[in-house]
This record gives sequence, structure tokens and C-alpha cells, in this order.
Amino acid sequence: MKSFHKKLILTMILSMAVSLLICGCEPQRGTILEEAEPSIDSGTTIGSLVEVFAPETFHVEGYGLVGGLKGTGSSECPPALRSYLVKYIQQQVSKHEIDIDEFIASHDTAVVSIEGIMPTVYKSQYFDVKVTALTGTQTTSLENGWLYGADLKAAGRFSIGAKILSKAQGPVYIDKIDDALVLNKRRGYILAGGTVLGEYKINLTLHKPNFKIANLIRNSLLERFGKDTAK
Repeated sequence: MKSFHKKLILTMILSMAVSLLICGCEPQRGTILEEAEPSIDSGTTIGSLVEVFAPETFHVEGYGLVGGLKGTGSSECPPALRSYLVKYIQQQVSKHEIDIDEFIASHDTAVVSIEGIMPTVYKSQYFDVKVTALTGTQTTSLENGWLYGADLKAAGRFSIGAKILSKAQGPVYIDKIDDALVLNKRRGYILAGGTVLGEYKINLTLHKPNFKIANLIRNSLLERFGKDTAK
């Protein structure tokens, strides 16, 4: 669903609530009111029949490689994760361009976990992500590193076959300003390093399950906003 249509549907659904708020406001003392025009009964609205669920954010996670570390990385990597990274890198570059095993094992790279809170309003929207050297590895610092491209998926559901929700890459920023934090160079941030890949659906749940009403709502949305809107 396009962003404009998504906003317009929410506006229509919430319109009655806004009208009630406006009608409930009292005029200021001394204000002369014009004679009120007869109200128009708009009938039953979709908003009065359903609960609206529109997720604002998703917690996403993934794994990747930070390079350019000049000896502060490590070669340690769990076998299952190494297999995943090898397959991912093979999709990005030709096998003749790089020795992947040597690249992962280099002390100039570090395997990291990636996490972020992804907004769901617009496709291609940016968001910050956090990168952390894996527990148990000998990586000492991610400072001045660069996160190579990585796929992010729903937190807690990471697997090779899971849907890719966003991607992340960019230079690692280490927070050295906040005196309240103990400086930890094994953790850093990619500011605006995450990119949302798609837009997410508004879900409507009927207060009382009714196939006929659900059909009417679907048809109304298709008629107003076009094919596949109510899919």
C-alpha cells in the first residue's frame, strides 16, 4: 500500500473521533455563534466496526562483518554463522575477487551482531543500528571500522530463510562523548545505517466477526483506493 493511501485510510477511520473532539469544545465567553447548520449523518463508518493495528516499529537483528580495523579484529566465528556469512558474501562478490575464508579470519575484520528499531512508515527510510563484537571473540575495538552490507530480519526469528526487512551498512561510530558511559570500543553505532526495504500493512480486526461485513469493507477499500489495497 502506498504511503499516501495508508495515511488517507487512517485519516478516514479516525475522522469521526476528530469530529467528536471538535464538537465537544466549548466556545470562549463572549463569542457570537452563527446558527448551526443541520448535521449530516454519514452512517456507519469502518472505524466504528473495527480495531486498527498499524505497527510503528519492528525490532530487527542480523549479523555481519566490520572491516578496516587494522589488527583490532579477530578470526573467531561460530561455524553456523561462518557458513551464513560465506553464503552471503558469495552473493555479493565474485569468488575470484576475494578469498572469503581468509577475509573472515583476518584480524582486520570482526564478526558482529547488529540490531535496531526499524520504522515502518516509509520505504527507504533510514534508522540507526548498533553493532557489537560477538561475545567470546578476541576483537578489541571496532573504532574506524566499516560495516559491510548486512541483511536484517525480525528479532528472535533470524534464519537463512527468514524474510529480509531491512539492510544495514556504513562507518562505525564509537560514543566518546557521554561521560556516564564506560568506553567500550567493542560496541558502536551506524548512524542512519539501516534502510527500510518495504512498507507495512494496516490490519483491521472486526469487533464482531462477520463475513458479510468483512466483504463489504474489502469492497469499499478496493473501490476507493484501487486494486490490491485490501489484500
